[in-house]
Amino acid sequence: ELRGFALISSVDNFEGKKITLNARNDEIDLKDEDWLPIGSSFTAFAGTFDGEMHTIRGINLNTSTAGTGFFGEIGTTGDVSNLYITDSTFKSTTTDLGSVAGINRGTISTVYSDADVISSQLRSGGIVGSMLNTASVDNCWFDGTITLTTANGKQSGGIVGYIAYGTANSNVSITNCLYTGELTFEATSTRWGLRIGGIAGGAHDYYTPTIAIKNCISAGTVKQKDNSASIYAVSAVYGGFDEPRATKLTLENVYATNECCSAARIYHQYKADASATGTDPIITGTGALFDSSALQGVSGYQNTNLDFTNTWAARSEDVPGLQKFVSNPLNITTAVRPDTSWYDADETRQEITDEADMYGFMKLMVEGNTFADKEVYLMADLNAMNKVEAGTIDKWAAGTETPDNKWVGGTKFAGTFDGNYYTISN
Repeated sequence: ELRGFALISSVDNFEGKKITLNARNDEIDLKDEDWLPIGSSFTAFAGTFDGEMHTIRGINLNTSTAGTGFFGEIGTTGDVSNLYITDSTFKSTTTDLGSVAGINRGTISTVYSDADVISSQLRSGGIVGSMLNTASVDNCWFDGTITLTTANGKQSGGIVGYIAYGTANSNVSITNCLYTGELTFEATSTRWGLRIGGIAGGAHDYYTPTIAIKNCISAGTVKQKDNSASIYAVSAVYGGFDEPRATKLTLENVYATNECCSAARIYHQYKADASATGTDPIITGTGALFDSSALQGVSGYQNTNLDFTNTWAARSEDVPGLQKFVSNPLNITTAVRPDTSWYDADETRQEITDEADMYGFMKLMVEGNTFADKEVYLMADLNAMNKVEAGTIDKWAAGTETPDNKWVGGTKFAGTFDGNYYTISN
């Protein structure tokens, strides 16, 4: 029936229709037989596909057609959700390849994939090859491999390969996504042509897209095959910009590991040289780089601003995962998250009333606040360290480790601290 659906989709875009996956034993095994993608550039899927959290395994795509994956192209009204893709291979000798979709103009949400994505051309992604128009990818996790086999393998990313190719004024979003896979490329570049990132490779800046990457973690790897390539536009989150134009990129609650790639940075920003015309990209917000240990276990909760109530789950000895796909989340009900809301830069007197405030105090110092001309008062007994794993307060700033795993390091306290005869224990 699934193959029949794919065949019909070549002539019917299913607009206004909902397809629900009702798999026996919770999964469908396609047994590695050749796969025909659902929808294409001629008939983009325009309906709703709800996988109801079932698994599809054994997808085998080997193609020379552009814009392919489990879905070929998802149209502007298309919606694909609630699906596992596992033990599958997607291989292409042309552009726009992803395990969920080659091209997305609609919505993809709550999908996990550990597929192998293999391409010899541009614009490959773990979830989506290319995003256009007002496309979105939300609550998706890629834990597979992406292998770019030739020097043409560029403009690719762990979640999304490329954005806005050939489409003006696209407004796309990537939210609540996790990359824990492996991306290997062979291409070299001395300027902006490479554009490879842990979350997204980049965008066709000529078309001035607006891009939002929010509440995401890049904890996989992005590596050049023999480590000989220029790293001009290879980054842990967003690969880079290709032209001096007013692309708008917003980053909010975005985190990456230092181990991701040799270029340990959130993004690479194009800077116009003397011969260039136009405008540099407009970037709002930033991200944070950590050693992977600072995102594992309870630390992943404490060191981020991610939503662990509805979306994310702490995992023992691993980075946070997405709740929909984590069977045994770590209990964080007694963990303390740093609170800096008590600090008022315009006031001299500052008051610490509980453990969360104390951790916020430490966080502010590691980030560079000396508290010069400030008076900090302790307003309660604190029994702090029994509520947090040892060593988790040592990496608040991007890539910064405080000396000897002490609470605070790198910034000398220049204010006044009055303990008011209260006790700090543990």
